[in-house]
Amino acid sequence: MAESVVPVHLDVTWGPNAPFAVLMSSDEGHAVLAMLARDGEGSVVLSWHGTRFASGGSPNDEAISGHRLYRKGLREVLWAGEVNGSRLIASLEKQNRVHPRHNPRRFAGLVHHIVLTKENTYEVVAETFTTHTVDASPIDAATRILSEDA
Repeated sequence: MAESVVPVHLDVTWGPNAPFAVLMSSDEGHAVLAMLARDGEGSVVLSWHGTRFASGGSPNDEAISGHRLYRKGLREVLWAGEVNGSRLIASLEKQNRVHPRHNPRRFAGLVHHIVLTKENTYEVVAETFTTHTVDASPIDAATRILSEDA
């Protein structure tokens, strides 16, 4: 399957120009991305379980057209997208083949999400995904949701 990105319609939105987002992950496979809520009251937290990869960084909104997935559907994404036929998931499975108990089926159910903010592009590969609203700053909200599973 050729790699492509489709928009994900979430039940939450965040401040598109708010520069303060926090990405945290644990050794237990839980990752959270917290951002200021669109209305400026509290935070929106995106939460993944069974996380195998989480990153945040370039490109920002002014350079997003340079992202390798931009012409594969990312240009249509306003908030978040899901990557079908993800090369990232394929590379994670391939690098894990050296593990003595490697099982490629463990990678079959993973989903690759891309989340766009003004300053960064976040990519997470995980088993499950949920959203939360928390009446706290992004850092406090991220810590609270992440620690719920500790």
